[in-house]
Amino acid sequence: MPEHSNERANDSFDGVMVGILARIDGRCREATEHRLQAIPNVSTFAVPGDGQLGILLERESVDAALETLQRSIETLPGVLGCWPVFQYDGTAEDGTTKDSTNKEHSQ
Repeated sequence: MPEHSNERANDSFDGVMVGILARIDGRCREATEHRLQAIPNVSTFAVPGDGQLGILLERESVDAALETLQRSIETLPGVLGCWPVFQYDGTAEDGTTKDSTNKEHSQ
């Protein structure tokens, strides 16, 4: 059983995962992290730099993720700004992964 209520019990996920870079007030970092982790389907992780925090948001759709970002995350005390930097929404019919990043592969 996962230790944190927002962790998945297995690796399957049907929905959208959004990686977010948040600028936070460093004076209340711990309280801000606790508030974020109390939001369903939200987990946080460290990123380099003072006053920055990584957020992983998992929702059933892009619209639901946007609503959570705008209504629950950006409005929290201690959160100064948020920038979605990655979106993953499953696999394509041909079995390849599809995501919002546009990386070129050189051979």
